[in-house]
Amino acid sequence: MFWRLFSLVLLAGAVWGQAEPAGMAYDAAGRRLITWSGRGLRAFAWPGLGERRLRPEPFGEAGCLAHDGFAGVSGGRLLWVPNFTATPRVIDTGVETHDCLITTLDGRRGVLVMQRHAQLRFHQMPATPDGPWIYREIYSIYTPSRQGGLLAAPDIDGDQRPDLFAGNYWLRNPGSPGLPWRLFAMNLYFEEPDSALARLAWSAPYLYWAESHRPDARVTRFEPVSDPRKLWMGERLTRGFPVHYPHGLAVAGNRVWVGENNGTASRLILFGSGAPRVVRQGQPVHALVLVEGVLVAVGPNGVPVRIDPVRIDYRQ
Repeated sequence: MFWRLFSLVLLAGAVWGQAEPAGMAYDAAGRRLITWSGRGLRAFAWPGLGERRLRPEPFGEAGCLAHDGFAGVSGGRLLWVPNFTATPRVIDTGVETHDCLITTLDGRRGVLVMQRHAQLRFHQMPATPDGPWIYREIYSIYTPSRQGGLLAAPDIDGDQRPDLFAGNYWLRNPGSPGLPWRLFAMNLYFEEPDSALARLAWSAPYLYWAESHRPDARVTRFEPVSDPRKLWMGERLTRGFPVHYPHGLAVAGNRVWVGENNGTASRLILFGSGAPRVVRQGQPVHALVLVEGVLVAVGPNGVPVRIDPVRIDYRQ
């Protein structure tokens, strides 16, 4: 049986003010935004943003969701919250990660994390609600930098199998159970301890890569070369326009929105065909989500905020 890797939802973390991490993603099935933070798990109906509290447990930056539940890290425990409101199940303990991804490997659903920012670990969902979660190591990545950024990839190398993005690398789906995944570097952004902690966004044929936990950060548009196993071609969007701690990243066509998590100096910046443009200032952002053509950021205390599309120059 071939390995199948399908991403249900990738969640970007969010921070409004650097003291309290939070996260946000859109639940299309429920037409609502799901946010998590130290104040618990909450839902905001779309488009009115009416609030409903789902769970009281405090969550950190890493979180991901599917139609039937949420996975996130709380006090070093990776938790699964069935149907968003049920009592959480403990998937694993001693977890340190900035990212998680709910996906399917070889027909089995599970939660993928970058444990300790180096070990790509897949936690398989149990066959029964009370069954044990079993994990296996997919790959261990050791570089001078902590690795971060998980994203389901399309078929990168033309073998008709979906692949995976992880930090500086893409991983080739082996196509058969028990065979190892192959690792290929897209870039060498791992010089400093946090260089490879990234926010990723795919808009074919480009991978957008933001160095999310660094000042004067690189936000780069990468394109695979004819042999995607070699280093990819990169165009640095932020050259000559310094960006600091870009935790928010959203892409639509040739428009790229970057949100800084830099205290009162934070900006929401639009990169397009013209010069970079500051859309909003003074409010730190960690996640940006596009919902039905509307850009949404995370407001104070984990509350989502619609960014008025009229204020965005779509001609760029």
